[in-house]
Amino acid sequence: MPCKCSVPACRGNYDEANKVAVFSFPNDENLRAQWLRAIPRKDFNVTKNSKVCEKHFKDGEVLRLSTFYIEKTGETISAPMKRPKLKQNAVLSIFPGCPSYMSSPSTVRESPSKKRQRLEEEQINLAVSESLDSKLGYDKKIMFTNFAELQNCVKGHSFSSFWTIVEKNEYVIFESFF
Repeated sequence: MPCKCSVPACRGNYDEANKVAVFSFPNDENLRAQWLRAIPRKDFNVTKNSKVCEKHFKDGEVLRLSTFYIEKTGETISAPMKRPKLKQNAVLSIFPGCPSYMSSPSTVRESPSKKRQRLEEEQINLAVSESLDSKLGYDKKIMFTNFAELQNCVKGHSFSSFWTIVEKNEYVIFESFF
């Protein structure tokens, strides 16, 4: 027989078709007190059979995958867990079927490693876009489609002393005497 959720107005695991994961109350007294304050129920006594279903936790607080990073290869391996697990200090905050003021809309904080990775990707994207803009500007500066534009490009460009440039009205000659 599946365990049922202790939150009022919650129908988690009441029918076989909609099974959800349930979690026992934490052993840590401070976290247990936070859970009890969050549950909209007066004079609730926790027993060993008291459970709370996953519907009352934010998506980021219920872990379903176990990940492992291999430093030698730089690989990250993920495997599904047999049973979902809660993050260390997860507190229930979503109460469907109850008035909306009972649910707290706070967001889950991004982990430092994910934040670092996100910021690094943003910096790389910025550097790539600046590089592309610089290349387009350079290409536009040196590109020509007719003889007059070629003459302007030659005047605006500095060549090494290896080249001798002869300009006449109708032609441009690049010579090397070495």
